[in-house]
Amino acid sequence: MHRRVVQLLAEIGVGPDVQPGAHGEPGVVDRAQPRLRGLGVQPHLTGAVERLQEVDLVVRRPSVDLPFAPDEVRVLRKVATEVVGLLTDGFDHGDPVVDRLFPDVYPTSSDDSAEFRRFTEGDLKTGKIDQAGAILAALPSSSGGEVRLDEEAAEAWLRALNDARLAMGVRLDISADTDLGEELDDAVLSDPSSSRVFQLSVYAYLGYLQESLLTALTE
Repeated sequence: MHRRVVQLLAEIGVGPDVQPGAHGEPGVVDRAQPRLRGLGVQPHLTGAVERLQEVDLVVRRPSVDLPFAPDEVRVLRKVATEVVGLLTDGFDHGDPVVDRLFPDVYPTSSDDSAEFRRFTEGDLKTGKIDQAGAILAALPSSSGGEVRLDEEAAEAWLRALNDARLAMGVRLDISADTDLGEELDDAVLSDPSSSRVFQLSVYAYLGYLQESLLTALTE
């Protein structure tokens, strides 16, 4: 499954909002393209997605080393930035993504829900912003490189990756019963250059990264 995702990302590298550069130079973002709020469209990359390969985790207890290619860095930076934006300027209780990240603890009592939210939401939101910020702070430069995470930082990455996938799952209408492989195949058959193909591929990549990091920490 992961190798299929990597292949798709490579094939659709220059997406609808990235124009290829001349003579192998980085692409230029087309700012005229519309952008939906909160992890709903293809990230603005500065070049083709040439490599989102299997993460070669190197575990040196109590830390984990993760090498990232330039395109992996750009994808993760974009995703984490959009999570922060969703939780700050874009925060809206009318947004189903916000409802997914902050589920109603008392669905049968609006008064109890409001009271619980009043006392807990600020801290929960701050924690989620800090977790996404941990990814942004640790990522190497746009040229790629290695990230070393201690246990605390790795756990923050895991929580941030989970938030990003929950948000993308809502935007992409993915449920627990969704067969991601089938969704990707259907999207490719419909339009291999569509933003949905890219979004599903990024969603799958984030899941692979999350699973690999979790496995490295628990083995």
